[in-house]
Amino acid sequence: MPSTLRGTTESGKSGSQTTLSHFFQSQNPTVATGNNVSNPTLPKKRTRSSPTIDLTIESDEDNGMEREHPPKRAKHVATQEIVRPRVGSAEPGNAARLAESPMKKRFKYAVEESSSPSPLQGDNRQNDTRNKFKETLKQVAQTNSFFGSEVEGIDDDNDKEPDTTDERENDEDDDEDQVVSKLHERFSSGVSLKGNALAKSTKVNKGKKKQEIGPSGLPYTPLELQVKHLKEENLGTLLLFEVGYKYRFFGEDARVASRALGIACFMSRNFLTASIPVHRKMIHTKKLLSLGHRVGIVGQTETAALKKVGDNKSGPFTRQITELYTATTFVDEMESLDNDELSSRSTAALMCLSEGVMGGMGTDERVSIGLVSVSPATGEVVYDEFVDTGMRTELETRLAHIKPCELLLPGTKLSHHTEKMLKHYSYTGTARVERVQDELKYTEAFEFLQIFYDSSNDSVEDQTTSSTFKESKPLADIVEFPKQVVVALAHAIRHLDGYGLSNAFRKTAFFAKFLTRSHMLLNANTLENLEIFQNQTDYTRKGSLISVLDHTMTRFGSRQLRQWLGKPLVNQEILYERFQAVEEIIADRSTTLVKLRTLLKGLPDLVKGLCRIQYGKSNPKELVTVLLALSRISTEFEPMKTSEDVGFKTPLLNDIVFGLPRLRVAVDKFLKEIDIKKARDGEITELWKDPAKYPEIEDARMVGMHLSK
Repeated sequence: MPSTLRGTTESGKSGSQTTLSHFFQSQNPTVATGNNVSNPTLPKKRTRSSPTIDLTIESDEDNGMEREHPPKRAKHVATQEIVRPRVGSAEPGNAARLAESPMKKRFKYAVEESSSPSPLQGDNRQNDTRNKFKETLKQVAQTNSFFGSEVEGIDDDNDKEPDTTDERENDEDDDEDQVVSKLHERFSSGVSLKGNALAKSTKVNKGKKKQEIGPSGLPYTPLELQVKHLKEENLGTLLLFEVGYKYRFFGEDARVASRALGIACFMSRNFLTASIPVHRKMIHTKKLLSLGHRVGIVGQTETAALKKVGDNKSGPFTRQITELYTATTFVDEMESLDNDELSSRSTAALMCLSEGVMGGMGTDERVSIGLVSVSPATGEVVYDEFVDTGMRTELETRLAHIKPCELLLPGTKLSHHTEKMLKHYSYTGTARVERVQDELKYTEAFEFLQIFYDSSNDSVEDQTTSSTFKESKPLADIVEFPKQVVVALAHAIRHLDGYGLSNAFRKTAFFAKFLTRSHMLLNANTLENLEIFQNQTDYTRKGSLISVLDHTMTRFGSRQLRQWLGKPLVNQEILYERFQAVEEIIADRSTTLVKLRTLLKGLPDLVKGLCRIQYGKSNPKELVTVLLALSRISTEFEPMKTSEDVGFKTPLLNDIVFGLPRLRVAVDKFLKEIDIKKARDGEITELWKDPAKYPEIEDARMVGMHLSK
């Protein structure tokens, strides 16, 4: 008989073999001990149905009995669950042998001997466990009122007798899950909250909106949500966001800016991003504009002081588009260096077209085209209406002279030949193309212009206003315009109004017709073949006729020379006067001419400065610069009775110098009211010497001082 299966010895000695299963089986009260053992012989093989595990070991004290063979290990019968063995299934022989086991004497404890538990006894044990758990919850509820209602509800449910056992167990499990979840929330937060404070925090969590997840799998931050909404509202615009002491591009804008500006672009949470320092904002903006992009500057519309006293204490800074530019609507500051590509195109113009089909097919097709061109940087407005053939040579000539940087076209496409010509020009000239979504008919366009010019009547009409402004009658001029020009003008005004530049059209007296009888028009082929404005190698100004002749001292003089080259005079009388003036300037060495030449050499770009003042985009420093330059011009020469008293030989030069002192009265009036030192320092709230003149400015200054404290 193997030693591992010995339960007792034949002689019944105390050194019999002991097992762990002896301990569990010995607790069965139904198994007799001693004389009740009928069969002391152990079975040779245990059945798999028995859940007991035999871990028999040989005792070191075996009463001197020598083993002929080494003990064999008992096989371990693995079960899926570790449960307490049911003693009732043991055989009678095993029970008798376990009762006399010395292992029972060695370990001084025993499990309660019972037969197989009935289903009713198992339910009672589960009920006892639940009752103990509920008593614990009641103790917690006594210290924290937040759990009182849940625990009382569970206790009330226990007092009632459930209809069925399944329903009772399901209800109790649900109640327990609710309380356990609240306990988890209570003790896992790491913050000690009591009573109503915990209830309020739970309500806030329940009412909190679900965070929007970005493409990277991370939730959007408040700044990223601002970026997302602004980009959706301004499609097709490169947005530059002010974030702290930097300006940042986000998304696809960052990729475009990285290629154009040569800056780094990397992924940050849910957006690609690229940044530039604040002091380089305008430099990079002009570079993007020269490539044909539309750029929007998104600035912070509240300061830290306003944010502190406002309702947006915990949120991000409010931001909105404060500046919107294209190549034509960008009016640079007067102090700019003007050495970049965009500044070299100082006459950057917007051209708006309107077309009417007159009949014909193919090369015999005839169309009537209305054209309005405006250069916001100089305030120059040109209009024209012409009939063109299928080759569109007239349109090509006007494109070559005006060189627009932006084309404003109707939403419905123009004729096939016109679209083909404009597509070719926009490809070679890097012109931006915009489409008018809401087109106007002639009647609607005229009504729009009537409302626009009625609202633009000057509220101040005094002696300082020039006679040209007083005599201007916009509506009378509009009536004489061709129909296609009226439609194009309405579209152009409505477009520039979104950029704050519609004031360029306020005075129709300064509108110039593209073609007059006193000038000769050079067509596009002539301008290109003679290389008047650009060479045919790399299409730049270098080596062209204008680069050889242009030795002007001022920028407005350079623009005037370009117009003269593009439209040579055909009127003999006017041409002769101009030749006389040029000859006298070259040959004469008079004091008056030297003073005039010195005066012009030190002047800023007055045309650009006056336009910025008209658009309301100038700062106090620019205003003072323009006023001081005009004051210098008006005081350089003393007033004279007649133009002949100036002393030049040519009437053209005498008329120019004779009109300069007339500016003195109007300029001195403004300079007396402005504090020049404060204006140069940029202190706009202290610009005027008399604070009572504009009380609104004084009120704004007091509010600013109060917020800064």
